[in-house]
Amino acid sequence: MEIEKIIVDYIEQPDTDFAILINGAWGSGKTYFLKNTMASKVKELEYEHPDKKKKTFYELVYISLYGVTSADELQRKLFLEINPIFKTKMGKISSLFVSKSLSYIGIDTNDKDVKVAVNIFGGIPKTKVLVFDDLERLETNTLNEVLGFINTYTEHQNLKVIIVADEQKIKDKLEDYTKVKEKLVRFTYHFHPELKEIYPFLAERYPSKQYKEFLNVNLNTVCSIFDRAKHKNIRTLHFVLDVFEQIYTATQSMTQLPEETEKYLHARFLYFAITYSIELKKGISSKQLESTRMFESNLDITHPNNWKFFEETIEPEAGPTEQVVKTKETTYNEYFEETYISCNDSNYQYFDFLADYINTGALDLEKLKEESTIINDKLQKNKNSPEKRAFIKLKNVLTLNDDEFNPLIEEIYGYVDAGKYPLEEYFKIFTELFLCSKNGLYGLKIDERDVKRFKSGMEKSMQGKSYQPYLKTHISSFLQADPLVIDIQQYAIELNNSLHADHDKALAEALVKKIAPGSTNELMEYIQQREFQLNSIFQNSYIDPDEVIERIRKLSNNEKLTVDDFFDKLHRRFLDNPNLLESELSFFEELRKRLDMIITALPAENKLLSTEVLIRLRYSIENLLIDMRKFCAGATKI
Repeated sequence: MEIEKIIVDYIEQPDTDFAILINGAWGSGKTYFLKNTMASKVKELEYEHPDKKKKTFYELVYISLYGVTSADELQRKLFLEINPIFKTKMGKISSLFVSKSLSYIGIDTNDKDVKVAVNIFGGIPKTKVLVFDDLERLETNTLNEVLGFINTYTEHQNLKVIIVADEQKIKDKLEDYTKVKEKLVRFTYHFHPELKEIYPFLAERYPSKQYKEFLNVNLNTVCSIFDRAKHKNIRTLHFVLDVFEQIYTATQSMTQLPEETEKYLHARFLYFAITYSIELKKGISSKQLESTRMFESNLDITHPNNWKFFEETIEPEAGPTEQVVKTKETTYNEYFEETYISCNDSNYQYFDFLADYINTGALDLEKLKEESTIINDKLQKNKNSPEKRAFIKLKNVLTLNDDEFNPLIEEIYGYVDAGKYPLEEYFKIFTELFLCSKNGLYGLKIDERDVKRFKSGMEKSMQGKSYQPYLKTHISSFLQADPLVIDIQQYAIELNNSLHADHDKALAEALVKKIAPGSTNELMEYIQQREFQLNSIFQNSYIDPDEVIERIRKLSNNEKLTVDDFFDKLHRRFLDNPNLLESELSFFEELRKRLDMIITALPAENKLLSTEVLIRLRYSIENLLIDMRKFCAGATKI
């Protein structure tokens, strides 16, 4: 890193009367860099002692200013760091003796004369490089005092001083900071390290050789996720690696797991741990993160093949030169999909036990074992089916012998014709075959006849299947520019959408049944479990507004309030993800009208409690309608 050379040059420069400042945001790795990387390098720098016969080396003395309330307190802290013996039990006895001795000659060691005491013991050696960290954490009234104190060491004693801080936060606290800084700091260096530079040092800390090897193998994967999230925070990276150490160790101890399952679990657990931790550290609530269950992909034990040299022969179609302007704000789920799913959908799965571990620090080993066993059973079942084995071979086609290729293609087409694969895999198989054709393998030609054949198989595969809400996310490809691939992709989406109505109608019917005496608490549990799927079920063709009203009227007041909470929760869900059909707006309009009719018919005088509860319910629905109308009118922000 360039900053290493800068610090070395500063230390080796004789008789400096200034400090240098390393400026960087919280969590950028400034402290770790200085205490680990830089400390060892400084120890290798020889100090030019006046007595040429003495060979001495520089040493970093690190002092955190966090919690320091005065320069006097800092002086005492500095004294202990330079003389660490006084931190020990024997040192405390010695310090008592020193304190009495100093008192005898008139120096009060509990006061600012500690500075004199330091000088009595020879002052601060020139070989000490003082590092003052967390400057921005000082209270405003202490900042000036401490900066003045530090200046005495640079200007009067020519000591090497490195200040570490988030400078913007200091500027917010101290109006005349620029003026104060000019006297003390000559050079400021902005600390923006690449995670890949810090990562190996973090990995080296762990005692397990196997875990270190695992981390080093996954360096690019881990850092690429942080890069996509635009979250270059060393503390978060450190946190993730610490969290995953116990997960890694626990899964390794499960001797019944096949090696391939263990690798699969490590990949999925690690991917979730990284994405969840990053978002949690960004301030996203654990409740909000639960909605990312929608992006879970199907279990797939296949290992990615290496089509790199094939891909390089395909000329990608030029994309738009300007960013497309969105008509509405990006929702959180859209951001999450773009950041974490579109690039690697095969690895995302939401794990409750791991989310709890990240939030609480307590790992439930039984739940980890249970989850691992369930996944292993599913993987082995998938792997052992003949059609799945054929698909695995196709994905790893470069490992086949020459005489195995044509029989495999014939076998694959047999399963394709019989409707043996789910929609997602039809698309992936077609993509693999298209690549073989594109690169001229064994004269294989993929054309419109193959598209027709695949479509026929896809139709057969739909029998008894249910709607997959996020199929589109899981069938992306770098070959989307090719018309044949696009045709198969779109057909898979169309077939899936044909199941959408049945899917939403079933959800709607199940929800309405919860609006019944003794069942409203289940209604709240239902929306918590299905919240991310409740996007288009509130339609007149699925739910009869009159039936909903009749069910509400049969409820107790307390149960009616639960229904009111349900609509309030629905409103907040809509604000987070404003996505609806025009028919949904129509449903809530009809529901509101029927409530108006009921309330109007009730006596205005001597109003009953039940009437007030219905008025409250109408108010909640009206608030929801206001924001729905704004969205339908094309508002850019709700």
